[in-house]
Amino acid sequence: AEGFGVGIVSSVPFNHATPACVYAHNVHRSDYQDIARDMVGLKSKSHPEKPLRGVDVLLGGGWGNNADDDREKQGDNYVPGNKYFAEKDLKRIDVENGGKYTVAVRTPLVKGAEVLNKAVANAVENNTRLFGFFGSKGGNLPFQTADGNYDPTLGIKSVKKYVQGDVDENPTLEDLTKAALQVLQKKDKGFYLMVEAGDVDWANHSNNIDNSIGAVFSGEKAFDAIVSWVEQNSNWDETCLVVTADHGHYMVLDDPDVLTGKRQLGEAKEFEAELAQFKQEEMIEQLKRQVEEREKEEAGKKVAIFDGKTTNGWHNPYEWGDITVVDEEIRLLASKKFFLMSDKKYGDYIFEGKVKLPEGKSNSGFMLRGQEKPNKVFGYQAEADPTDRKWSGGLYDEGRRQWLNPLKDQPIAQEAFKKTDWNKYRIECEGDHLRVFVNGVQTTDYYDPVDLVGAIGLQHHGEAGQVYSFKDLKVIDNGRHVWKPIFDGSSIDGWKTQGGGNWELKDGVLVGSSSKDEAKHGLFFSEKSYDDFTAKITFRLTEGNSGFYFRSKINKTKLGVKGVQAELENSELIGGLYETGGRKWLAKPLHYFDTFAEDRQGGRKKQWAKAHKPGEWSTMVVSAHGNRIVTHVGDILACDIVDKKQRKTGQFAVQLHGGQDMKVEIKSIELLEKDE
Repeated sequence: AEGFGVGIVSSVPFNHATPACVYAHNVHRSDYQDIARDMVGLKSKSHPEKPLRGVDVLLGGGWGNNADDDREKQGDNYVPGNKYFAEKDLKRIDVENGGKYTVAVRTPLVKGAEVLNKAVANAVENNTRLFGFFGSKGGNLPFQTADGNYDPTLGIKSVKKYVQGDVDENPTLEDLTKAALQVLQKKDKGFYLMVEAGDVDWANHSNNIDNSIGAVFSGEKAFDAIVSWVEQNSNWDETCLVVTADHGHYMVLDDPDVLTGKRQLGEAKEFEAELAQFKQEEMIEQLKRQVEEREKEEAGKKVAIFDGKTTNGWHNPYEWGDITVVDEEIRLLASKKFFLMSDKKYGDYIFEGKVKLPEGKSNSGFMLRGQEKPNKVFGYQAEADPTDRKWSGGLYDEGRRQWLNPLKDQPIAQEAFKKTDWNKYRIECEGDHLRVFVNGVQTTDYYDPVDLVGAIGLQHHGEAGQVYSFKDLKVIDNGRHVWKPIFDGSSIDGWKTQGGGNWELKDGVLVGSSSKDEAKHGLFFSEKSYDDFTAKITFRLTEGNSGFYFRSKINKTKLGVKGVQAELENSELIGGLYETGGRKWLAKPLHYFDTFAEDRQGGRKKQWAKAHKPGEWSTMVVSAHGNRIVTHVGDILACDIVDKKQRKTGQFAVQLHGGQDMKVEIKSIELLEKDE
């Protein structure tokens, strides 16, 4: 259709099987020159009178591959010379000769990217089509190998060897993809673009896993270029991106004997189970080695908080509980639950300690940032649980929310604890990030904003006659984090507004309002961009649907913004994650619900029902670190996801939703930052 563009990009000859199928008409895949004529709009055997229109962008390999006679495959109209594209046809399509294409051809001693970029600039400026003809011996762009270099290993027949010119004088598949997008984006009715990492197929035909991995990497870079273009120049509501295999070659690397018949299927399944177990054990050992390396680096920084002789530096906030020191161990005995607590309170720290549980019924743990009152201790606890459910190292909120991170269906973590033996715990607290390790295995990786400072504690669960033992207690004190406002209701310095509705400061509160007659979304947004962060917004929503955007990009569209928002609304969707101008819902609140044991789900439902009361002041905390996003409404976890496609930097914004009667009040927006 007029105004709609078509583009084809490939790392192999531009008229090879897959790109040819996109557009050309021919009875034989090897009739390359005639296929090329169809693709660029010249008369061919299939279209001798009225040629096809031709594509708008055609970029790929095939350069420098000559054959004096290929008539057996290509027919009587074969022209000696380059077997993929006749020289006379290349000249005919060039705008320099009255054709429709700005032509880029591999040129000796000139960087391929330079040749391509110059042609792109000319095509865009003069509104022409674009043709790029590159490649090396065999027709494809140079094979990138798994290490990112261009030094292919041995395949079935031979090893490909490249001279430096092959690498320098050719653009990459990523370069070709970006070039195609620059030209096609000028089409006012949109476009279709096919990009093929065709050397994956060629490498697999050669049984060359090194080349195949490298080819996948080159394809991934092209994919990333497309995603980046969509997010910067379009949106996912009007874009369809399909990723599929170019020949889905079946490779069995774990147990090839099944294919040869040397191993029966039943044995193969047994082998797979053994392999899975082996991989799990390898993963555990790798994680343990990483922890051991960190502990070696920290050795000189650790400070003992138990001297092995006395309980100096510790206290018992309860009126019961016996505490003794024997053989450099703290031993606890009681008939009711109690905790021995450190005198000093810690914020950010690394703690190491060992615990040994008695035989029989028992339960214990280490308090981290523990809070206390007379005869009561509450807060985070790294669990020591010898029961059959095996939740040792899980995170429990003593005296408040109960389980935060139960270890249901986490087999690696569940196998870390050893019954009736000494178990080494390592606890890392940094801001709202809490991590627990048991015997070198990470069992908890959790974000929670409730307690930033507290004491370390040792628990006796209250089993009469049972003795709990603790030793080797050490700490590295790393300071603490505090909440610091970036908006406190006193001014809007550092913030701007745009779009529909009104924003005004009243008595230390920012009030945003809009009517349902206003179609545009309104935004209150930060001038500054932020990368990794933990933010807390204190708000009250009276009417409508709002949202707290982060790592977002402000624009001039009707929505005014592109990015992920944490929902601010008076419904069960509060705290959910929604991507405006993109993938829509990323996660709805309590998406993690099934990870809780059935007997714990009811409690979490009740907690969630009380987390936010419509029309009342509430808090929401958003933590975004790397690919991970965590939201809390009040003190209850709403969402915890890993999202590799999100933006990694951008602005904060509060939304007034268009088409609704809206009123949202913001008392403060704070960031959790290191207290200097």
